[in-house]
Amino acid sequence: MNLTPHFTLDELTHSGAAIRAGIDNQPHEEEIDNLKRLCTQILEPLRDIVGKPLRINSAYRNEWVNRLVGGQPNSQHKIGCAADVTVSGVSPKELVEAIVGSDLP
Repeated sequence: MNLTPHFTLDELTHSGAAIRAGIDNQPHEEEIDNLKRLCTQILEPLRDIVGKPLRINSAYRNEWVNRLVGGQPNSQHKIGCAADVTVSGVSPKELVEAIVGSDLP
């Protein structure tokens, strides 16, 4: 299921840790709505800013997956409002600078 032109639900819910542990990491409708908003308001515009595809390292994590990976109890990942990303050829510092220098909410 495409959430936006460049991001899919599978991509934003994929978790190697969940797969290895046999945990179903599928979000409910409320979390899917949050993921759509995250993609529309943050990830798609960020992709445009850097001019390259984003690699999603972690986005939605249900309670069990979040615990499994050592996430914070109040992590925004649990509600579909966070994503950890990297961009090929862009250092973490450069990515942060691009975000800080943008008008992203």
